[in-house]
Amino acid sequence: MVGIMAASFPFLLLFIAVFLFAGVLVGARRHQERSQRQFELQSRLIDKFGSPDELRQFLDSESGKRLMGERRPFATGAKERILRSVQAGIVLVVMGQTAFALKFPEAVSVGLMASALGAGLLISAAVVYFLSKRWGLFNGQAH
Repeated sequence: MVGIMAASFPFLLLFIAVFLFAGVLVGARRHQERSQRQFELQSRLIDKFGSPDELRQFLDSESGKRLMGERRPFATGAKERILRSVQAGIVLVVMGQTAFALKFPEAVSVGLMASALGAGLLISAAVVYFLSKRWGLFNGQAH
């Protein structure tokens, strides 16, 4: 029974890694599509103005600032991306520690890699969180 668990553990880690990678790809694709739609909307809106003075007046207005200025690419979904990194980091650290508990040579090396990757994701999420907070990306005001 323990031999089957040790043999299937790398496949489980591979499945989880593929699942996480697919999630990252889907999230990146959604973000790209959202950014593209926003760009097209802004381009069509700019084309509607007859003169540069009209465009400048619109951009100086409250609604113009809100439409053109608030939507920074990183600010949209920054908290969700940080949370996703934290979740993945916790899962990988727990899986790595579980592999250490099995005490098989193959499981220990896989556990070390999973724990290191999980710790890296947690550290990265913490750094991004503190930088985003300091730069004002959560409340829409950059410093």
